[in-house]
Amino acid sequence: MPAGEACAGGSYVLGMRWIHDLPRLHALSVAEQERVFGRTKADSVEFSDDEMPPDAHVARTDRERNGVKQKLYRRSAPIGSVDAHGLYFLAFSCDPSRFEFLLESMYGVDGGPTDRLLQFSKPTTGSLFFAPSADELSALIR
Repeated sequence: MPAGEACAGGSYVLGMRWIHDLPRLHALSVAEQERVFGRTKADSVEFSDDEMPPDAHVARTDRERNGVKQKLYRRSAPIGSVDAHGLYFLAFSCDPSRFEFLLESMYGVDGGPTDRLLQFSKPTTGSLFFAPSADELSALIR
């Protein structure tokens, strides 16, 4: 959160477990897989605006609201077992409404197309937390 606000220095944290249908995704050509994501597979370069499919994951999640980019700090880790593969996704933001805005964009709630990635990956859990700043945590133990 920005300095001067309550809970300054803290962050909202969204955690989600996603399960992938990898056989279905891998049945696509590499070029078509790249269109699902909106970036090249070999070197992860985003497509230009002219090349970007409107339903690509990048197109549905690299968005502006009221002229402000709705960027998130994101991290993920692969998870899997014999029968299921996916990832555990963490996103951090100073504003929890960014999560809702971007998820609504992915699902086409905003009137746009549904993120094509949802044909191959489904969320199975999700939690929202607030992580206080180190200063706030230190103040609690004093």
